[in-house]
Amino acid sequence: MAGSELARVRRVHEDRVLRVVREWGPLSRGDLELRTGLSRKTVSDITSSLLERRIIVSVPSPSTGERGRPPRLFALASGSGRFVGVDFGHQRVLVAAVSPSNEVIAQDSRRYADDAPWSRRVETALALIDDLEREQRVDLDAVEGVGVGVSGPVGASAIARSSSWAGAATRHAVELVNSAFSERFAAPVVIDNNDRYAALAEVVWGSARDVDHLLYVRSSHGVGGGLVIDGRPVTGSHGMAGEIGHITVPGARARCWCGKHGCLETVISSGALIDAARRHDPSISTIGDIAERAAEPEVAVIVTRAAHVLAAALATITVVMDPRQVVVAGSIADLGEPFFHALTDEFEQLLMPARDILPIPRPSALGDEAGALGAIADAVRRTPLPVTRPTAVDLPKSTTSSKASR
Repeated sequence: MAGSELARVRRVHEDRVLRVVREWGPLSRGDLELRTGLSRKTVSDITSSLLERRIIVSVPSPSTGERGRPPRLFALASGSGRFVGVDFGHQRVLVAAVSPSNEVIAQDSRRYADDAPWSRRVETALALIDDLEREQRVDLDAVEGVGVGVSGPVGASAIARSSSWAGAATRHAVELVNSAFSERFAAPVVIDNNDRYAALAEVVWGSARDVDHLLYVRSSHGVGGGLVIDGRPVTGSHGMAGEIGHITVPGARARCWCGKHGCLETVISSGALIDAARRHDPSISTIGDIAERAAEPEVAVIVTRAAHVLAAALATITVVMDPRQVVVAGSIADLGEPFFHALTDEFEQLLMPARDILPIPRPSALGDEAGALGAIADAVRRTPLPVTRPTAVDLPKSTTSSKASR
């Protein structure tokens, strides 16, 4: 093979290693072999060269409590830029920024009214970013990419696809967000559904790390979800993949905001659960109140029904999708052990009898920051590698593998 061809192949391998490190955070040589498909010798040669040129750095692995020396991990050098993630929820916006080693260096949230227009929401987010820079003394001028999560059916191209009940509103939000954040950062901006981003965060940052196929549901003010297949979030032809909240529950008749009757969201959203509990006791006002009183017969019925209707929806999707893991997040996960016990029992009963491979539903390992972290993960994946490589390095003060400090 000619020298020029060898150099081209080496650069391809080098970029593959850099993309994997940037996407997944600090990784060992073994992890790099697995994720890049390169041989041990090739990975060793590439990492040695990148270390020598100070493009990557070697950082200690978090202690696992096991005997023996933990493997060293490789992370991008600090000169490689930073990424920002933004999650616009129904009543608050959360912003997070990470270093090249996937360490969260700034994070905060700010509330707005549930009916606040998108112009106000965007203003709130940009003001929060300015305050983060000033109060947490973090420089966001070198941002390489920005990911933004919004509610509604959003396509992978950041253009809201056709939808009679949400398309126009979501399209307006996407256009406003894209314009404002592109101007603020002068960096690529990617936009997608925030529940889909939260699902992606689970496989990059959370308990589902290294899981290729994930089914995710988040139930709080509303009910949404996400599907991750082969490590990539599924968008669908109209940006509506993962809209678990609009699966119809047999026997449920309440009208949903989407225009249908009996949507899952009308049964297990935090508002629906609190309303049901208040019919038993008007003093109940939060999901925490329901969890504390879950042993009371009337409240136990509400918790069990919520578990059973969610189990039916998840089991139906599981039969089709065959996920390796099922994650439940949001305020419904705060119902605790009685809820998950009923959920798991019903879920097992509704699936085929191969119990040794069942993806038992488990609570999310991430908190409210999941959507913003997933937005960052998407921005990392869809932002091209910089043409120039850093020449100086500052070792990160601490690393947590690829999980964020929570």
